[in-house]
Amino acid sequence: ETHARSVVQLALGDGGRHGEVRRWYRALITLRRERPELVDKARCATVVDEGTGGLAMVHGDRLAVAVALGGAAVRLKLEHAGWRVALDAGDFGGPGGVHVDGAFVSLPPWGAVILLA
Repeated sequence: ETHARSVVQLALGDGGRHGEVRRWYRALITLRRERPELVDKARCATVVDEGTGGLAMVHGDRLAVAVALGGAAVRLKLEHAGWRVALDAGDFGGPGGVHVDGAFVSLPPWGAVILLA
């Protein structure tokens, strides 16, 4: 019984929520190939809001990853302004409503976004 439940059912990834997650992973993998700075964590600065569960990892002044991990909306101030959304989890079936305003990024509860300068 355990073995049967553990076998990956590839057909699940073709549609519905599973398909959205698969598209998100593919987009992340593509971005990682295009942006080698994602692999080099030594050049990463962090912004943390413990009260709301917000976390941003900023790779120089070119790329940032921001997430809302605490089940609450998050507003984080990044060091630099001029960010644009490269990938928003809301476009892949996740929570939508990411907003970028200058050096600030706002995320919905459980939201995730990849930003480029």
